[in-house]
Amino acid sequence: MKKIVLIVTTLVLGALIIGCGDDEKTKADLRWENQANGEISKIEWYDFNSGDFDQGWGETLSEKPSNYERTDYKGIKSLDGQAEALFDGAEARLDLAKGEGVKSASSNNATIIENANATLIIEGAKKK
Repeated sequence: MKKIVLIVTTLVLGALIIGCGDDEKTKADLRWENQANGEISKIEWYDFNSGDFDQGWGETLSEKPSNYERTDYKGIKSLDGQAEALFDGAEARLDLAKGEGVKSASSNNATIIENANATLIIEGAKKK
């Protein structure tokens, strides 16, 4: 009987440890909506203070005025960040507008609300 209790306890603890992956280390989930007049691809989110890379989205978002395209949500570690991407194939800084779960947004910088499922709106882009 003691062996069964020990085995079950070990299995439960193992399942809990496996369930605590990298996603637990993220502070919010972020996705992008393209309202810019052009195609956006390879979006990257960087920590605003350190400039370190945080997260990337490989999807290509075409601008469609009646049905704006969105990326999938991905976990981010830095709530204060800046965004860069490819705009019509050229490196660009994104002009961001406040969306859902966003404290503030301007130019290519934004602050996301902790634990939010946030959506940042891409209004335009400035080529580097």
